[in-house]
Amino acid sequence: MRSKLSLMIFSFLFSFLFLEAIFSLTTKQEHLKNVFKIIELDQDYFWDTKKNIHTTFYGSNVRTNIDGLRHEDNHYTTNKIRILNMGASPTFGWGVNDDETYSSLLQQELGSKYEVINAGVIGHSSFQAKKKIINLIKTTRPHIITFAYVINDVDRLRFAQNNYTEDSKTPSPTFLFSKMTNLVHQTNFFWQMNQLFSHLKNKSTSQESFIHLSSAPARVSQEDFIKNIDELIQMARSHHAQVIPLVYPVNIPITNPPFCKGPKTHQEIRICLAEICSKDAQAYNNQLKNWLVKFKMPHVDLRKALLEDKDGNFLTQKNDTIHPSVKGHRIIAQELAKIINAL
Repeated sequence: MRSKLSLMIFSFLFSFLFLEAIFSLTTKQEHLKNVFKIIELDQDYFWDTKKNIHTTFYGSNVRTNIDGLRHEDNHYTTNKIRILNMGASPTFGWGVNDDETYSSLLQQELGSKYEVINAGVIGHSSFQAKKKIINLIKTTRPHIITFAYVINDVDRLRFAQNNYTEDSKTPSPTFLFSKMTNLVHQTNFFWQMNQLFSHLKNKSTSQESFIHLSSAPARVSQEDFIKNIDELIQMARSHHAQVIPLVYPVNIPITNPPFCKGPKTHQEIRICLAEICSKDAQAYNNQLKNWLVKFKMPHVDLRKALLEDKDGNFLTQKNDTIHPSVKGHRIIAQELAKIINAL
């Protein structure tokens, strides 16, 4: 009996390893697989950046430290003015190298008197930032904190844990589920199966699925977005940090294509959902700007700086109008340096 069980286990492991070897040669580097090179599920924040990684991500070099921050040092200097940049993938530096993010370029602008720390997390919303900020403050002890959120707040999809509900109503994954899922994500077998199911799902795309997606709530409502920013500011101030919110533009062209009345293909649905998110982001940013002005809060409105003459400011050569290019990151760094030098 024991020998049969051992033989079954051996056969299973051999088959799995054989398939894994085959799939490692055939699995494409699709979007989600690329993203999960950088992030992993987390019981506290839904997901977070992996710690101590050194990899390539869409052609850029990415290295994180022991705290999962895109910062070259594992320890934070005590005799410098520390600046903590919080945000989503534009802050993290999607598509640019470690030394090309606006955190790194801001370090160059400000000089050795400062230490600038990149705490951006791909896919994070203002709700997740609210859950994470206290731990970040305890770890880095910043004097200045900047926030740049909106792109994931208006999104309908939560790629790491998607259930078509608001972030605030979504249960966090358990510790065991997170660990098991993160382990499975390291196998090519999983991504081959995921690729197959995605293909089948895309073939069955219908107008009904678009209606379902477009009627789903944003991950963070407009009202909660402002509340979250307010809470972030209050938590930062309670730890004696100055705050600089950023109004970050969502650079998705709004063209109102006629097929959005009833999109039938996966690509049409993506375009139409993107336009919905872009319209929402404009409303969120307008309310955020008015709120910041009303309370005379120092802030940086990046909409004019990045959009007025936007040629080359985004990764458009990679068909990406959301994430800033190296030129865009430099503009953000320069705009931030102006207000920081004036503090």
